[in-house]
Amino acid sequence: MLHGLRSSPPPGWVTLWSTASALQAWRAVSGPAMTIEVVEQWFPRLASPSLGHPGILHGLPAGREAAATVLVLREFMHHRGHASIVAMEAPDATVG
Repeated sequence: MLHGLRSSPPPGWVTLWSTASALQAWRAVSGPAMTIEVVEQWFPRLASPSLGHPGILHGLPAGREAAATVLVLREFMHHRGHASIVAMEAPDATVG
């Protein structure tokens, strides 16, 4: 159980699909599907440098935008009831 949460989402939670550019760096880490459990594992790793453990960030996207994306994604998934999110590549906008 993580932070008082169940180890798996309650029945009825749904998967969200997105082409948001902010998710693409995280897609590179996890593959297209990100479950609430995976997002929960990333969250404390992002806080670790403030506790003197910067090495734990190895392999995660760097920067404030990446950290903000995980924070918002985590809260969104919990409060809106999404068990997972699938980050898809944005369709090619060129016409030809």
